[in-house]
Amino acid sequence: MQDLQVTTLIAAPPAKVWDIMVNRQEEWWCPVPWRAEIIVQERRPGGRAEVMMHGPAGERSPHDGIYLAWEEGRMFASTGTGMKKTGCATSTWASSKAGAPAWRN
Repeated sequence: MQDLQVTTLIAAPPAKVWDIMVNRQEEWWCPVPWRAEIIVQERRPGGRAEVMMHGPAGERSPHDGIYLAWEEGRMFASTGTGMKKTGCATSTWASSKAGAPAWRN
């Protein structure tokens, strides 16, 4: 098995990034002209994270996951989209030790 880690440092206050990541997910989840519909967000370890993506020609793409970790205002980790059964992909958002928010995929 090979691992790939991509980290993006975000130059913004952690509280603002947290708000956008968890409360405005439909705005950034997928590229235009697609749109995202949040189905379920059980914000706790073991909780469901389900999103339906809708395409411009009526396509539907379900993305089901599970929260592996949730620390309000600081970090969350979830299984990757469509990986509910295998759990082979994860994403994590967390404030770094220096205070800057980072997205790891």
